[in-house]
Amino acid sequence: MHTLPKKTLVLSSIASLAICAACAPAPESTNVTADDTTPTVATTSDIPAPQITGTVSYRERMALTSSAQLNIQLQDISLADVAATILAEKTIGNIGQVPVNFTLEYDPEMIEDRHSYAVRAVISDKGQMLFTTDTVYPVLTRGNDNNAELVLVSVIPATSPKHAKLTETYWKLFAINGIEVAVAEDQRAAFLQFTGNDNVTRGYSGCNQFSGSWKIVDERIELGPMAMTMMACVQGMETETAFMQALDAMERHAIQGDELRMFQSDKEVLLFKAAAEP
Repeated sequence: MHTLPKKTLVLSSIASLAICAACAPAPESTNVTADDTTPTVATTSDIPAPQITGTVSYRERMALTSSAQLNIQLQDISLADVAATILAEKTIGNIGQVPVNFTLEYDPEMIEDRHSYAVRAVISDKGQMLFTTDTVYPVLTRGNDNNAELVLVSVIPATSPKHAKLTETYWKLFAINGIEVAVAEDQRAAFLQFTGNDNVTRGYSGCNQFSGSWKIVDERIELGPMAMTMMACVQGMETETAFMQALDAMERHAIQGDELRMFQSDKEVLLFKAAAEP
């Protein structure tokens, strides 16, 4: 029998494989556009700014007009001897009646963990202040969150006399060296009182109580030696030190309406406002 050489068989097998490969269907196209592979990246403008939220209310039974406005501020209150730094502020008009809900956006890059921050609010009507915060409402750092429930007080309490006199008036401390005094939510406000029948003055400095004598000399208040309790307080010591130093430096005073101002030379060192005794 006649047989083909082995080389011829090998070449035939290779040719068959090539033909089969040519006959196989072509693979489906896998064209991919840049849009299919590029991940979507949110821009800075797409990320909502962090917010402080809360409510504002007051206890007085007083209705607001349609022109009333609410001003909210985020303040850095880390330094007790300088005015607070305003980091964010928002004014809301046509607020209706209390309680008023608010949101205040802030820049997180301006917040430092070692600093202290608080929210302050004022309700005004046609430029006249009606209600304001008189206590500190801390937020953001030192274990505080981003929510604050603010209870404002009337700027001129209904029980305050329109024309106060020096004696028999509860003088609530409002400012020291032109800087408004902040009072913690669970802390008493500093005050001063003068009695007219026995010429005794007494008060609360922010931490300790004090008392002593007083008299008018050349139309100015002259204070005698003061007796003071010796408590050490977590809060209020800075206020106490500044208050007593300013009281000791006081050279003259003036009463304007329901405000008592004390001066060292021409500098106002203490500002009190007549208030209802708590």
